[in-house]
Amino acid sequence: MINNKKLHRMIPIIIILASCLFLSSCSVKDKTADPSEWGYDCTVTYDALGGTINSREIRETYYMKNSYIFKPSGSTNMLIEPVKDRFILVGWYTTKEDIKDANGNVTGHIFKSEDRWDFDEDRVQNDMTLYARWIPQGKIDYIDASTDEVMFSKNITEESAVQELSSAVEMLIAKSGYSFEGYYSDKNLRVPYDFTEYVHVALIPTNEEIYEQVQKKFPNYVNKVKYVEPADVEASAEQDTSDLFINKLGYEIATADVEIRTAIRKYKDELYENAINFYEENSSSKAIYLKYIEGGYANITKVDDLKSGGKIWFSGLDKLGNPVDGYIISNDIDFAGVSLTMAETFSGKIIGNGYSLKNITFNVSSKKIDNDISKSAGLFKELDGAYIENLTFEDMTVKLNVKSGIPVFVGTLAIQANNTDLKNVHFESLTIDTGRGDDGTATYKIGDVFLTDENNKLENVTGSNVTITASETAQVNVLLGQ
Repeated sequence: MINNKKLHRMIPIIIILASCLFLSSCSVKDKTADPSEWGYDCTVTYDALGGTINSREIRETYYMKNSYIFKPSGSTNMLIEPVKDRFILVGWYTTKEDIKDANGNVTGHIFKSEDRWDFDEDRVQNDMTLYARWIPQGKIDYIDASTDEVMFSKNITEESAVQELSSAVEMLIAKSGYSFEGYYSDKNLRVPYDFTEYVHVALIPTNEEIYEQVQKKFPNYVNKVKYVEPADVEASAEQDTSDLFINKLGYEIATADVEIRTAIRKYKDELYENAINFYEENSSSKAIYLKYIEGGYANITKVDDLKSGGKIWFSGLDKLGNPVDGYIISNDIDFAGVSLTMAETFSGKIIGNGYSLKNITFNVSSKKIDNDISKSAGLFKELDGAYIENLTFEDMTVKLNVKSGIPVFVGTLAIQANNTDLKNVHFESLTIDTGRGDDGTATYKIGDVFLTDENNKLENVTGSNVTITASETAQVNVLLGQ
């Protein structure tokens, strides 16, 4: 258990007083005030290297020897957080190496991990300059693949990482006469963009995260402890408080060996350097290509996007009742607990983008008072010149409970299909149960894809775990597995 006496650091006050006394160029007896005469014998120059601190690129402050120095931060201090357009500050360093072009112009800087200034640990001993180290802010360009025009650009942050655009932004990038179809990682639009590959990690680890790793690396020299706030007693001038900030984090360095402490510090600097390198690799500027297709399509990301006229169905209309040329599926859609209505004739396109329509269930039953002379089930009554691609139907169920003597017609996609193309369409776990009404007294016609079809083209249409339970008298049209 650590029980240090309370340390009163007066650094911010000292800096403010020193600045008021010396930076204002006031004079005493016709002589410019000299900070060293007041004990502030170390001049620290903060060089923002192209950035600005309080509207200046270079700031000077004065400190007593062997004191901690102020870290520029916040937005209201004397030394506020430096800013540089399109760049992020990753630390301050005691030296740098200039990178020059063939004409001798400085184009960048090289920094070494061991030159990083640790504001919690390091103390000033002499005049020195600290240099700001900047790295480019990670950003994403959303590019129209057909024109190479950047339609939208944004910085990568924890709150706004690499992700799909919001519906509001999609409206901003809309092209007249075209519909946005999806995101791709290549200009040739062959590989859909996988947003799950990016995991945002904070650029600079917290002190807690750093010392957690340090303790694992040096378990014999860095111990976990419980910090107890000391009594309100002034610390003596001779008391060593160098490790106080570490103690407050819940750790103590249990050795005075200079070599071991140097190794611990080196490892800390390497952790920061690794974090910077990872950010540059993980969040470097990215390009996401946008695919547009000609025509007006409804973009479907959730069940309610299919709602029209109070029903959930592929009606051929958008939510506002406007006719559409088809549908673009932009997410896996789960229909569990949703009553999906059979649509009438559909002649448009459904672009699946590799997503799945899950848990579609058709429950068809007879009512106590039922005037229907027949029953039918499926997504569409008719597909005429339609096109469906890159779509999976997962856990689809047709369950019938119809009175004896009533004809039944089932086609999971359509009762009738003419001149329709299916490409890369898959059925995973399809179950059709004709029920007790299928007793041979009425016509039962069942199709795993279409009930009746003419002049259709099926390319890579597959099915797995397809189960059809029907009587021997039922007429079953099987396309899956052929």
